[in-house]
Amino acid sequence: MSDGEAGGPFEMFGEMLRLPFSFFVCCMEMMVQTLRGLQVSADQGLNTLIPNRTPAAPAATPAGPAGAAVPLLSEPNLGARAPGATATKESKRMSDKDLSNDLVKLVSYSIVSIERDRERKLYEGEKIVTDNMTGEAFATWMIAEFVQKHPDRVTHQEKKYLRVYYSVLDSWVRESLHYEQKQLDILAGIERAIRDCCPPRPEQASSSPDTTAAAP
Repeated sequence: MSDGEAGGPFEMFGEMLRLPFSFFVCCMEMMVQTLRGLQVSADQGLNTLIPNRTPAAPAATPAGPAGAAVPLLSEPNLGARAPGATATKESKRMSDKDLSNDLVKLVSYSIVSIERDRERKLYEGEKIVTDNMTGEAFATWMIAEFVQKHPDRVTHQEKKYLRVYYSVLDSWVRESLHYEQKQLDILAGIERAIRDCCPPRPEQASSSPDTTAAAP
């Protein structure tokens, strides 16, 4: 008996086994299509009875592996941050480092050494900054000032490992030059305006004693 003749009965038997399963799948697909058609017909009937009703969107069939549960609604991302909170935090961090303005700034700073196995904080303090400068310029200024005042604290080799951390504590609008004199001039101008607007009465001038008359 040839291989084709021997395999014929087995192939026919396999087809007979697959036939009920295929028929069952085909019936299920037809049932789903029928249910969807009934849903669409019901929605159309309701739209006819209720003119302003918005028809419900048909539920999408999720695709996934056989036997796997696929959620229809995605769960909210509880770990996501609101965009506004992130922007506010970034804006605050930038304002704490901003020296590029003409304000009077109170700056807190620390000088540290990051030399391997000798990492340490060397100095911390506060500085009034009135110039418009970058963060790099401020760090260079503070390191040069520290080395000049404390030449014995660091070696020449260690200078290249010095770093500066700083933060702007507060800032104010810078007063103009001759501020007090300008305030006095403003007050004098107000006094002259009051005198010009409200001159003294004649009876007050005649009733005032004549201090220039000669004594008898």
